[in-house]
Amino acid sequence: MILIKTDSLGNEKWRKTYGNTTNFEQGHSVATTPDGGYILGGIRFVPGGNPWVSERPYVIKTDSVGNIEWEQVYGAIDTTNAPAYSIVTTQDGGYAFVGSVGKVKFTGNDHLLPWIVKLNSIGNTMWTQTLYGDGPEPFYRKFTDLVELADRSFVVCGQQVIPNPDIANTQGVYRVTGVIAKFSSQGDSIWSRNYMHPENVKSQYSEHVLNSCLLYTSPSPRDRQKS
Repeated sequence: MILIKTDSLGNEKWRKTYGNTTNFEQGHSVATTPDGGYILGGIRFVPGGNPWVSERPYVIKTDSVGNIEWEQVYGAIDTTNAPAYSIVTTQDGGYAFVGSVGKVKFTGNDHLLPWIVKLNSIGNTMWTQTLYGDGPEPFYRKFTDLVELADRSFVVCGQQVIPNPDIANTQGVYRVTGVIAKFSSQGDSIWSRNYMHPENVKSQYSEHVLNSCLLYTSPSPRDRQKS
């Protein structure tokens, strides 16, 4: 995993490499922190199995020049897990990331649940939450991005597998849809919605993944009067 700092013109100022020669680490997300440092999200692969002994989300906190302050891995050791696809700093001084967590023992098949994890300021888990715990297997389901709202709740987006209600007229037992969900500041599920383009309903091969959450706040009545 590599972190590169550049100036405003893209010229490299410094770079840091993380991980070790035993495992394989891969970066997926990064955010700045209030103290001028960085928080990195990715995955750590531990070799030796089918093909890996474990695949676990990997988070690193650094100072302003990339020196590690702490690092942690998350998820069960003996299941397939997805990377920390997106990581953010939170209003309480901690962090949150999203990805997928394995539901069953590692067998080489993906049976993953969309996962949000809330961390404190030193990377300890405060709470975790998944979505749709009783779905089909094996399928790769994931959250890919998240936004913290003003009330400290979270909106997340990604991919979800749902049963196909019209098997007779379409191909495949399941549909892969985009998903948006909201969780409270304590990790309680508030709502979730699935989205699919109507032209792709009849294909078992079409996948819909919402890769980015965009936060839009409606203007207040006072702001509208000023405009």
